[in-house]
Amino acid sequence: QMSSDLKTNGGHIEVEGLKGNHTIATSGGHLNLAHIKGPVEAKTSGGHIDLSNIEGDIYAKTSGGHISAETITGKLDAKTSGGHINLTDISGSVQASTSGGSITADLKTIDQFVDLKTSGGSIDISIPENIGVDLQLKGTSVHGKLNNFSGEMEKTKINGQLNGGGSKITARTSGGTVRLSYN
Repeated sequence: QMSSDLKTNGGHIEVEGLKGNHTIATSGGHLNLAHIKGPVEAKTSGGHIDLSNIEGDIYAKTSGGHISAETITGKLDAKTSGGHINLTDISGSVQASTSGGSITADLKTIDQFVDLKTSGGSIDISIPENIGVDLQLKGTSVHGKLNNFSGEMEKTKINGQLNGGGSKITARTSGGTVRLSYN
């Protein structure tokens, strides 16, 4: 196990197979991080962030690119000012926000919460059918195939519980649709 602190002012950084605490930053390039165990802080001012097969808490921030995360276990905090966020096979808590893109979240398990926020795009969430969750979904249009649901459902919002409730899922968009489905 080791720790790393990697920085570049203009290039891309690709990291694979590390264990420990990791801080990885670039001013102008992309970050590609895979097969990592331990907490990760990943920042770029102008590039994309691609994360895969990571066990540990992640803080990922980009000012101008998209964020893609696949097969993540732990708490994920993902922020972008200008791109979309695509989350696949996520187990843990999630906080994800973008000012200008859509969010897709395929959730395997949910620890404490999922909080998804966008100003200019749609939000698509898929969850296992049998888990209990509290829902607070809001958008210009909200759709969901909801089995065993109790609460209120309107065109622009859904508030209530699936399967008796549990971890909280919050999704808000001011310029798009929120869709909830089962994976």
